[in-house]
Amino acid sequence: KLSTTGLFFQHRIYGSSLYCISFSDCVVLEYVMTYKSIDIFNGLKDKFPTANDFLNSLKSASKDVENSDDKLMRSYWFSYPVIVNYFRKIHEMNEFDLVAGLFMVYGWMPTEARYTLGVVKNNDELRKTLTVLRKLANLDKRKVLSILEKDDLKVVRKFANGSLPGMSKILHFVNPRVFPIYDSNLSQLFGFVSETSYIEYVKGFSDFCDDLEVRCKESNGAESSKKTVEGEIDEILRKLEERFGYPEGISITPVRAVEFILYNECR
Repeated sequence: KLSTTGLFFQHRIYGSSLYCISFSDCVVLEYVMTYKSIDIFNGLKDKFPTANDFLNSLKSASKDVENSDDKLMRSYWFSYPVIVNYFRKIHEMNEFDLVAGLFMVYGWMPTEARYTLGVVKNNDELRKTLTVLRKLANLDKRKVLSILEKDDLKVVRKFANGSLPGMSKILHFVNPRVFPIYDSNLSQLFGFVSETSYIEYVKGFSDFCDDLEVRCKESNGAESSKKTVEGEIDEILRKLEERFGYPEGISITPVRAVEFILYNECR
């Protein structure tokens, strides 16, 4: 069991797609992901070879947010903890609450929600979706990854108007410790559109975050250096949480921090 002095990995429970430093990077990675194999873990390791590389990228991304006058981007930051907090109540939700959550998530989408695609409401389908989401809301990351199945993702995707980005956002808000967001800003990096590929995407993020924890722990082989790297990461995220009004109990998880950096570079 790893033991780190910072808060980033051990205490950030609540809080996601791949990287693009330059246009040429996007083209090369798109080729690799589309025509060879999806290797999210090694792609992320190439992007962040050391813990300090990750720290420096996070510093840059956080400054962009702090200094930006992009109202849409800032609205995402202000609304994020609100939506996460809403879905924390997934075990208490009924069908009406779930539909409200769908329209809430679609505030993060470039298109409008078409609930049931305009067809008659099906309460059985809603109950099935609730059952799947409650199962995947488990805070035990390893357990969620072990039970994650394509058929469950199909249920959520159908509820999300058949949208893979919509599915990923619902899953992320239900369990931001496990599920990264996959959206149109990052689709240039990946050629997949299936539930099976999204499972690999989730597992790649998970493996990378585990590996990053080890590298923070072993950074430069010095205890003081390890504290500095993880401590600085945690301080940056704490300031963002304070700036955008995160309530107690909700934080930016490692998965969300990674996705934030990548989204900021690719949008």
